[in-house]
Amino acid sequence: MYKGFGDLPQEDSALFLERAGINSSELRASYEKYPALLPDEDFLRDFCEHVKNFATAAVNKTDDAELLRTIYEENFSKFVNRLIDAYEFETAEDIVNDFRDKVVNLAGKASVPCAYFDGKLFYVLDAQGKYEAAKDYAWLSWKKYFKLRGKKHPDTIDALMKISVALSNFENYEDALDVDKTILEFSEEIFGENHPRTFAAMENIAETWNNIGNCKRALELEEKVLQFRRKNLGEENPLTITSMSSMANILSNFESRLDEALALKEKVVEFRRKNFGANNPATISAMSDLGVILSKMNRHAEAVPWLEEVFNVNEEFLGEKHPHTTAAMNNLANALFGSGREKESIELTERALKLRNESSSKEDFGCYESIALAVRLSSTGRLEDAITLWKRIIESIFESDEGGDIRDYIDSVFDATNETDLRGGLQILFVMTFLAEDLLAAGKNDEALSWADHALKLGEKVLSAHAKIDDEFYDGVDFYKSLNGLREWHGDFFKKLRGEYVEPVNAGKNNVRTHATRAIPLAIL
Repeated sequence: MYKGFGDLPQEDSALFLERAGINSSELRASYEKYPALLPDEDFLRDFCEHVKNFATAAVNKTDDAELLRTIYEENFSKFVNRLIDAYEFETAEDIVNDFRDKVVNLAGKASVPCAYFDGKLFYVLDAQGKYEAAKDYAWLSWKKYFKLRGKKHPDTIDALMKISVALSNFENYEDALDVDKTILEFSEEIFGENHPRTFAAMENIAETWNNIGNCKRALELEEKVLQFRRKNLGEENPLTITSMSSMANILSNFESRLDEALALKEKVVEFRRKNFGANNPATISAMSDLGVILSKMNRHAEAVPWLEEVFNVNEEFLGEKHPHTTAAMNNLANALFGSGREKESIELTERALKLRNESSSKEDFGCYESIALAVRLSSTGRLEDAITLWKRIIESIFESDEGGDIRDYIDSVFDATNETDLRGGLQILFVMTFLAEDLLAAGKNDEALSWADHALKLGEKVLSAHAKIDDEFYDGVDFYKSLNGLREWHGDFFKKLRGEYVEPVNAGKNNVRTHATRAIPLAIL
């Protein structure tokens, strides 16, 4: 009985396959023949059938679970990855399930080989946007490895990385960060500080910090990863390119470094187009980032073609309900709005919101799509529609089912000592200030003033509490300055009600957004 991954030399694995009537040389030749670029449909169909037949034969003729796992890793893992990159999810999932079913029959579900294939299923499901199912397999894999291998075994650490991805898929970044910190701690202890796996763990933390909004910490970590990979792997290694891509995403959050971010991302797109193909998921992801960076630079018209291509590819190969497709809709809608194509932008944002709610078990208006749509409705003068949506967003965030005035409910349930409430308060503060501005613009002065007062009351709690704690999530944000900004905004509100407010010279077209967000740290929006 083989004890685990890597215990069986490759030549023994090949010899076993050949004795079983499977020509492993032919199998590997098929892999070399398979192009990196997305192949034509006829070739792809033949290739899928060819690999599936090889996999079925290997499964049927192998009666040792550990050997079966080794055969998969050495002979089929690369194929499945290629199939995922070619959006051939059904074939990839079938192959992994065939191997998993066989090892379950041979060794049971509570076995190392089954934990291995649970992890492989996670990747296939994750690529399809089936995040709930993927999350379940990530946890299954980790629990089995934890029990059978111990918490610090490399297999267990790899399973933890999948859990981090699963948590991030649901924007649960705080828990993901805790997991990432554990991974880095174990990696440094087991592999050492200068091991490639340790730097991979470091890059995961950097990405999570960036998602949270603490770009400063993310930048410090990613600089170390990029420096290590450039030195040890070279400028053109795919992992170095991945670090360049991550670095560009982080730099794009610093207005003064947008040019650097753009230059890096252009290099990433060029490399991946050349080596992976135009429609490869990694290429499409980089093109999406490039379009977003151009939008951040207010070069919206240049961003539109990039983001249109991303949206079209995702819609064709992933379907309109895939999370990557709805994200592409939002990015394109933002660029369209910035380039003056406001009607198209609003229609696309409405479509994204509808798709999001159709794919959820219940309607959720406390999401990016809702807020983006409300901002665009407000900016185009559709105040009644915007006001209605702002209120639905607030109700969705707080999920009040007690009736009565939502403002009183917010005051009664909000707890400034609770971390979740504290961070959620920043989002609700943004929404409330916008709602107050729109009500004022619609001539509903009494209601507008009431929301402005509640915004100030909530902001005093949220921003004061943030300013008093050492909050690692928003390191470097001046919450006292933000609180003063909120108070200034509230004072301006009274001046507007009395007709005494004088518009700043540089207010510009989106003045309502400028005032509504002045109170809130831009790093968190």
